[in-house]
Amino acid sequence: ICGTFSAKRNYERDFVRVEAVVIGNWEREPEDPFEDDWLYYAIFEYEYEGERYTVRDDTGASAPLYPVGEKVPLLINPYSPKEFKTDQGFLSFSPSDGSSFCPQ
Repeated sequence: ICGTFSAKRNYERDFVRVEAVVIGNWEREPEDPFEDDWLYYAIFEYEYEGERYTVRDDTGASAPLYPVGEKVPLLINPYSPKEFKTDQGFLSFSPSDGSSFCPQ
């Protein structure tokens, strides 16, 4: 690998950052009757260009990722404002010392 790899970069360039508020967590019952792990999905509300949007995160966890009332930055698609990404799940890889990956 030569350089820095970041799956987040295109979203930061093409999407618009907004501040959302967590208004709830949707609970999904386990599909397997022998499991007792519920999954929790955050429900966000935000405003963009005068319109209010309510969306559910597609990343579930065994415990809520965000408490109700927390403000969370989202990256939204300005052409389709219900399409969004959180910082959860983004892959980013770069050296902490700023060094290059390219062989000299």
